[in-house]
Amino acid sequence: MIDKKKDIQKIKNFSIELRKNILEMAYAAGASSSHFGGALSIVEIMSTLFSYKMKINKDPSWDQRDRFILSKGHACLAYYAALCEVGYITKEELTTFEKDDSNLLGHPVINK
Repeated sequence: MIDKKKDIQKIKNFSIELRKNILEMAYAAGASSSHFGGALSIVEIMSTLFSYKMKINKDPSWDQRDRFILSKGHACLAYYAALCEVGYITKEELTTFEKDDSNLLGHPVINK
């Protein structure tokens, strides 16, 4: 049986962590380097996808997992925050957003 209350609470908790991560990255990047408003505007969507709906695992078999395409580049803080919460990026790496030699650029790039 599906426990909807538990699923909703899981999404809410994920949303809280995303917001924290987004604001911490924006603060670390400085005033001229982040668009946190766009990221905060998609927190609930990202939380639902990454914590509940999408099949994401570190299995190298691409046909066994879902793909996510972010067409709203200024919302990349939410994407990076979600990747952190599911274990693809560390909390420490989030603080490198928009810094020299960081993999976390102001707009996601496929080859980074």
